[in-house]
Order: sequence, then structure tokens, then C-alpha cells
Amino acid sequence: MAGALIPTLGWDLAWNDGLLRPVTVTAPDRLICTALPPAPVGSATVETVWVVSNVVAAALSRLLAAAPELQYRAQAVCSGTMATFNLGGRNQYGERFGLHLMDPLAGGFGAFADRDGPDAADPLNTPCPSIADVEVNELVSPLFYVYRRMAPDSGGSGRRRGGRGAEIALTLAVPEAEALIMTHGAQVPNATGLSGGLPGGTVRQQWGHGMTGDGPATVGSFDPASLAGLGPKPGSMPMTDRDVFAVRWQGGGGVGDPLDRDPGDVVRDVMSGAVTPGQAGEVYGVVVSDGEADVAATVARRRALRAARLGVPVDEVPEDPGPASPEAAPPGLAEDDRWLSLGDQLRLVHGSDGWRVVTTGAALLCRDHTRWRTGAALRALQLPAASGAALHRDLTVTASCCPVTGALLGVDVHLAGAQPAHDLDLDLSPGGIADQLATKMAPDGTLG
Repeated sequence: MAGALIPTLGWDLAWNDGLLRPVTVTAPDRLICTALPPAPVGSATVETVWVVSNVVAAALSRLLAAAPELQYRAQAVCSGTMATFNLGGRNQYGERFGLHLMDPLAGGFGAFADRDGPDAADPLNTPCPSIADVEVNELVSPLFYVYRRMAPDSGGSGRRRGGRGAEIALTLAVPEAEALIMTHGAQVPNATGLSGGLPGGTVRQQWGHGMTGDGPATVGSFDPASLAGLGPKPGSMPMTDRDVFAVRWQGGGGVGDPLDRDPGDVVRDVMSGAVTPGQAGEVYGVVVSDGEADVAATVARRRALRAARLGVPVDEVPEDPGPASPEAAPPGLAEDDRWLSLGDQLRLVHGSDGWRVVTTGAALLCRDHTRWRTGAALRALQLPAASGAALHRDLTVTASCCPVTGALLGVDVHLAGAQPAHDLDLDLSPGGIADQLATKMAPDGTLG
């Protein structure tokens, strides 16, 4: 909890015990972090701790998105897991060794409301992140790296893209050792997005038995397509210098609808290798021609994708879905209306008829509460391969869309057969928090 709360709300303060004195933690028995027998438990420091951190960070950022002076700090969830690769045996010097690889800290950082997430920037709950150089790891442990690099398409898609996670492939520099491999976040994309942003890529663990032929000297000749998936928790297994272990770590979640990303940014992402051409067209709706975005084709492509979300003909959605900026005023404001941004395209408005939640595309979603999903168009969503290819069979993904424009308002990963949970329920009473914040916003978008 502290590892998410302090960086999110006290990002400019030194970590100290006093930061937690104003905080009360309520954790009844039988939660994932307060399990009781006969619930199975284990690996708390690399699993439960991270899940709690993800939940706290996501909840706080939803509140920050509704705070005018702090909404720029609202952030998607960072790489939400610590994948474990342990190794033991005798090293290249004949000495007994044990290794807990720290490279998995090189996951992607969640995007912010006003900027992309940094690549391989580590999780939110680590105040001083760092990993060793490849050469240092190979010097002190019997490892032989095939590669360590950024994984394309691993950052969550959005108006602001999540940071990419790193990926590695390695083998042994000694004949044999014992490996322990386990993770969470391989079948659950827990680096969730914000305001319609997509989750970052999941962990992918792969194994190649006997792929290096005569050992590390021939490792460059192995075929990555021949690697077999390991799943989340294969456990302990023998490893030799002819085997290859490959893993991709989670990317950070995105912020905002991917169809609202500046086409020029998408082109630069493609040129840098952060995003593949296929994802540029299928997820971001950007048509790239001769190294540039085809503006007319991109506008048409994005309109078609928004119409497909609603299952309607293209001409039934507007070509312009409206502004996708937390600072943009909602349409149709009366002179005395006060409003509050709830994210990229959601606005809470108070007028003569009370409170209402609307979109920047002029759709009325609800009145007298902020459980805006009640008025959104809910549709099943197929995530991109990096985050959705290995989705657990008990889970599904729901897109909450503006019923007028088809713009993405939220993306939820949840149990199949259940509805997405309402995650924002502000106090709308006179003098309550929404009333206080809304009075600070003028219709022209300036702070009062």
C-alpha cells in the first residue's frame, strides 16, 4: 500500500514514516493480502504485494483525474508484477551459487495524462530502481544472454502510450543448473489503463529445450519461433547450456482512447520500433504511407473503428468525436453550469437540474451519481496480442464506449459472466468534494 500511495500522492517528498500517519488502512480478513486457512498462500513479496500496489495506484489515479490541479499526475498502472527467475548450482568457478534475477524490474511505466510512460522504468513501488548490466550479470553468475531489449507493442495503447517492458533470452555458461520460474500477470493484464487506455502487455515466458546445439557458442542460430510457452508457474526444472529461457515483462498501461493519439506520434513509434505497423493500423487507426501518416485515410479509418465498436454503420458516428483532453469543457454548458473533468472524455456537470455525467461527444450517461457505466455502450473487446493472447479462460474484457461517438471511455478486465465494476462514486452532496472541486472550474476551462 505504501509503495503505491507515497509515489502517487507524495511524489515530491522524501519517504518517511510520517507520510503514513494520516492514512488508515482497512483490511478485513480473507482478502488476498489477509488470507486465512485453508487459502493457499506463498510468494507474497513477488505476487500479493504487487497486486495490492496495483489496486491502490489505480484507485488513487481515478481520484487524481477528478482533481483539476492534479489531473496531470493521473497515471495508468505500471508494470504490475515481479516475474521470478531463480537459478542455483555450481558456477563457472566451481563454486556453489544462487541467483535471483533482478532484470524483471525493467517493466514499462504507466502513461500519465500528459505524457507517455518511460520504457523499462521499473514499477511504481520501487523508489530507486536499477538493474545490473548484462556484462556484470554474466561475470558473477553463469549466464549467457542472447539478447536484452525493449519488447515492441508491450506498452499499453492510448492517447498517451504506456512504457515498453524489456525482454530477454538467455542460456547457461556452465553445463547445468536448477531453475525456478514463476510469475503472475501472464494471463491477467494487471498493468491496467486509464480513461479508455488499454492495459500493458502481459508477461510471456518461453522455453527452448536443446536449442543451442553445442552450447552457448551456437546460441545465435536458434529459432525464436520454436520456443514453447511455459505458462505462469512452471516451477523448478533442470536447465542446461543447450536450453534457452526467454521472457517478456509487462509494459505500462495507456491513458485515453488509442484513436486519439496524435498520428505523428504513432508514426514515430513505428519508426522507433515501439509499435509494429500492424498495431498502428488496427489499434491506433493510423494509416502510414511513405513514413508519414495519411491524414485523410487515418480520419476515415478511425471513424470506421469507432463505428465498429458500436456495431453501427460508419455514417452514424460523427467524423469528429470531440476533444480528448481533460482540460476541454463539455458541450452544451449553460451560463451557470459548473463542471469537473473525470478523465479524457468524461465530464461531471452541475446545472439547474442537478448533477449529470456527460461525454465530450455530447452523450448523457447518468444523473445524480458518477457510476457512468450505466449509460455507456458496453461491448466485448479483443485486446491486442501482447496483452490479450493468453487471457485466462475465466476472464473477459469489456469496453465502455460513448454511445454517440464510439470513443473508448474505459476498458475493464473482469470475471466472465459479471459486469464491470463501478470504480468512481464521488460525493455529490452540497458542500461535498465534487461541489468543492467543480466551483474551481470556469466554463472556459480555466481555474477559478
